Amino acid sequence: MPQPVVGRGKTPISFAIVDPIQLPTHDWDVVGLRINCIYGRNVNFTGLDLGLINATDELAVGLQAGLGGNYAREARAWQMGFINYAELLKGLQIGVVNYAGTAEGVQIGVVNVIADKDFPFMPIINASF
Repeated sequence: MPQPVVGRGKTPISFAIVDPIQLPTHDWDVVGLRINCIYGRNVNFTGLDLGLINATDELAVGLQAGLGGNYAREARAWQMGFINYAELLKGLQIGVVNYAGTAEGVQIGVVNVIADKDFPFMPIINASF
């Protein structure tokens, strides 16, 4: 089993205008509140993630609310945004376009894709458990 990737440090708050203009830098973990004006990125995230585009390189836990969209390699989260993407989803995605490679959860939107299902595309609602 692969070892989890850990950021350089942990911080309770992060503020980004556009990566790399953010404090702390994108190689940190955020446990708390992350605010992204345009685009913010961190290694792991736990808590509340607000902004235009929110990206988490590894694990996102909590709520990702991005007006434009959300990205996480693994989302144990609720993702709300125009476009939501997770390679592994354990939670809920609400948006216009939702994508998960593998899912244990629900997608609500216009285009919903769970890639590892026999019928991966479903409009309005898609789920896998």
